[in-house]
Amino acid sequence: MFAPDRIAPRKAVILPGDFVLLKNCPHVHIARQSTIPILHLIVKYWNKRRLQRIRERTQRRQQAVAVQYAESELRKHTYTRGDTEKNIGLMLDALGLAARRELLRRLQREGAMSLSKLGQPFHMKLPRLHKQILILERSGLVTTHKRGRVRICVYNRAALEELAAWLISRRR
Repeated sequence: MFAPDRIAPRKAVILPGDFVLLKNCPHVHIARQSTIPILHLIVKYWNKRRLQRIRERTQRRQQAVAVQYAESELRKHTYTRGDTEKNIGLMLDALGLAARRELLRRLQREGAMSLSKLGQPFHMKLPRLHKQILILERSGLVTTHKRGRVRICVYNRAALEELAAWLISRRR
């Protein structure tokens, strides 16, 4: 109701259910709406710990909203079975770089392999290779899983077939 950093009015409206401290009185439960002079009123809302909890609760809510927003943005840029229009855009973006096409071609020819083994002929450092594989994975062309400390990459044939079917349907 009142915050210590605000200028309080001369009289406070107390709503039913509020607990207040009156000067020289114990806690009083207000049963009906009334007006009490501020000089005799100390409202429980001035409790510093309570105000801190309210601030922390607000910060936690804001953080939760930010996390939800980030997750929804990531979903917009991730392969989703059945959402062909979005998937086609992601796949064409992923296939736009020659290095990613070569990585995909190698996975098609030689089958599943570790990330470091996949990148050996290309002389790519692991962070750059991982970034390229993440783009291929988000587009659905590659799936990865970890076995211990090793990340295994697997070619996803169904995604490329989806792209081929879409291209054939557009040709007519």
